Amino acid sequence: MNILIALLLFSSADSSITQAEVEDTFIVSVKKRLIDEYRTCTGDSVNIRPDSLVRWKKNMTARTETPEYKKILEEFISHNGMASGAYPCEVLAWHRDRLQYLKTGEEAVVKKLISTLDNTVDSIRVFRELEANPPSPLDFEGIPFGLSKKVFALIFNKKFSFPLQDKNSVLSAEHVYLKGTPFLIRFHFSDKGRYYKYEIEGYSFHGDSLNSIVRPQATLLRQLMEEKIGPPARIERIGYFDIKSETISPYVKWEKETHSVTVGLGLEKNRYYTRATVVCK
Repeated sequence: MNILIALLLFSSADSSITQAEVEDTFIVSVKKRLIDEYRTCTGDSVNIRPDSLVRWKKNMTARTETPEYKKILEEFISHNGMASGAYPCEVLAWHRDRLQYLKTGEEAVVKKLISTLDNTVDSIRVFRELEANPPSPLDFEGIPFGLSKKVFALIFNKKFSFPLQDKNSVLSAEHVYLKGTPFLIRFHFSDKGRYYKYEIEGYSFHGDSLNSIVRPQATLLRQLMEEKIGPPARIERIGYFDIKSETISPYVKWEKETHSVTVGLGLEKNRYYTRATVVCK
């Protein structure tokens, strides 16, 4: 709307309205629309000074007169129809959001492709390592010795929900329940990064729990190993004073051509525990 149109409208509606009144009404209308546009674009509901309002509008108008905005407006119209009801800032915001959407979509596609590629590479790597490292009766839950740390972790995480903690040459998992009893499991890797040993360790207890908790756990670990490789040649009787600090006193041992297995009792900081160790030679 310009002053001439406003004059024609008002003059046709009421011939008694003067030109000054028409101009005043038009100015009020323009000012109201300008304030509405400012508040829509900025979110600022505080009354703004007229000179600041005019300065803001000039900056916005300068942006709409650029070739870039004209292209954006054409794109907006092609997607949404005529833009007569939209403020320039809304057109610009639509363009910004659309670019962000497209960027996010492209990033999602790229991430998916990378993920698929990684999964494919991982699958090939797992297959090759499993093929090169045949299973043995003493494997922990069917995961063979000789795997690289990465492949071991991939297989472990597929089989179990509890997390692995990475401590350089050792991957460990806490509160792994074996026959209803929680244990700490440590998987050891050689200097060449190959899995060669695991330990199943019970949690430690004070001396008054040695016979009631720790020894039964040692028996449980012995039974687990027996299920894998049969009974040991002998079972040692470990007395209270046979359990030494910072070491493992063997309770049962197996020495096979390919593996060494020990289940014993240990003492650390006046607390007793049991541990089974399986080493692939």
